[in-house]
Amino acid sequence: MQDILNPNDKNQVSTNEEEAMSQVSLRKGYWFFFDDEGDDISIHGSAWSGKETVYFNNKKVSEIRNITSRSGTHHFEAKQHSYKVEFQITSLRQGTLEVRVFKDGHLLGQESASIQKKPVPWWHYLVYATVGACFGFAMAAYFS
Repeated sequence: MQDILNPNDKNQVSTNEEEAMSQVSLRKGYWFFFDDEGDDISIHGSAWSGKETVYFNNKKVSEIRNITSRSGTHHFEAKQHSYKVEFQITSLRQGTLEVRVFKDGHLLGQESASIQKKPVPWWHYLVYATVGACFGFAMAAYFS
């Protein structure tokens, strides 16, 4: 990322921001970084809003908000090549997002990241269901 950044351009990602945002978290979302023969492809997926953003050499090239589907696709052209970026939520329970980058129809790279690193024990769901059922019965009895 040796490009000179324009401080007034909101469509650029600086190197310091990239280092600070390279972790997966609910607050900062998912960040993925790919290298294509010296060109940087940075991909961000928001964990809250469903916004998916793709950057090519620190310039925003595609952005969509996807809240109704577990997958999304971005297409863009750069340096006489066509790129496709696919987002796929592979596990809602663990918050796992998988990203695949294609260049001219060939897979360039693939990564996945999870917000929750270890699975939730099965008995947690039993506790949640029991508490929910008790609350539901109590509200039904109260309002009838």
